[in-house]
Amino acid sequence: MEDNTSLINIGELSKPATVLVEKISDAVGGIFKPYQIVRVAKAEAQADRVRVESQIEISDIQRRAFRRFLDEEGKKQKNIEDITGKALPQLEENSKPDEVENDWITNFFDKCRLISDDEMQGLWSRVSWRGQFTRNLFQENCKFPF
Repeated sequence: MEDNTSLINIGELSKPATVLVEKISDAVGGIFKPYQIVRVAKAEAQADRVRVESQIEISDIQRRAFRRFLDEEGKKQKNIEDITGKALPQLEENSKPDEVENDWITNFFDKCRLISDDEMQGLWSRVSWRGQFTRNLFQENCKFPF
C-alpha cells in the first residue's frame, strides 16, 4: 500500500517550483541589480578617493618648503627680468645679441638671479650684450662672493 498522506506530491512539483523560484529571484534581482551596481560603484569610488588622498597628502614641512621654493624662485625671476629690462635700453645699433653664446647667457642669468639691489642690477645690466664676452672672461671679471 502506498503511503500517499501528503496532499501535494512534491516530486511532481519540484521542477516547476524550482523554475518559479529562479524566475522570481531573477525578477527581484533584476529590479535591484541597477541599485546594486550603483552601490558597488560608489563604494569603489570612495575606496579610490581614500587611496588617492593618502598618496597626495603633504606634510606641513613639505608645504612650507614648497611655498618657500616658489617665493625664492619668484624673487630670482624678478631679479632676472629687472636686470634684463634695464639692459634693453642700452642696446645700440651695432649690438649683436645673436652672437652671444647660449652658455654665456645661462651663466649670466645664473649669477644675476641673486642680484636684488637696484644699484647692482644697474651694474649688471651694463654688462655687454654685444657678444664681446665669453663665459671665461665673464667669470674672471665678475667674481662676486656668492
